Amino acid sequence: MPFFGKLATFGFASISQYTFKWIIDHFPDGSTMLELGSGNATKEFTDHYNVYSIEHNPNWIGKFPTHYIFAPIKDYGDYKWYDIQKIQEQLPSHYDFILVDGPPKKIGREGFLHNLHLFNTEVPMIFDDANREGEFELIQKVATKLQYPYKIIKHGVRKKIGIISHKEIE
Repeated sequence: MPFFGKLATFGFASISQYTFKWIIDHFPDGSTMLELGSGNATKEFTDHYNVYSIEHNPNWIGKFPTHYIFAPIKDYGDYKWYDIQKIQEQLPSHYDFILVDGPPKKIGREGFLHNLHLFNTEVPMIFDDANREGEFELIQKVATKLQYPYKIIKHGVRKKIGIISHKEIE
C-alpha cells in the first residue's frame, strides 16, 4: 500500500488501516484535521493534513509534526476528560473534520458529549472503536443531541467506525 509510511503501526491501540484509508478517501489532502487522542497513525496523517492533536499523555507530545494541544485528564465529577481550559485556549478556529479516538477506553470518551459546545459540530465527526459498547452509545447520544444521522461502517471481523455528519457521506 503506497500511502503508508514504513514506520506506521495500525491496529491495536491505533486506528486500523481501513479507518486511515477511509479518511484519506473522504477528505482531500491539505484539509485540517482535529484529532482527539494521537497515536502512531498521527504521523501518517501529517503527510496529508494539517493536524491538531488533543493529547493527555506527555509521552506523545512532540512525537510527530502536528500541532499538539496538551490537555491532561481532569475529573469533572460525572466523567473524566481532557482539561477543557487547555482545549479552549488552543483549539484552532478552523478544521474540516474531527477524529474521536481518545481518551483511551480506561478513561472514556463521554466527555466529548458533555463538551460539544467547544467544537464545530458542522464538520464530519469520525469515531474509532464503534464496535465497543461505550463508543457506540456515545455516537448515538451525540447524534441524538445534534439531531444528525449517523452511520456505522463495519470492517474486519469486529472493527467498526462511526460517522456523524449533517451532510451525506458515502
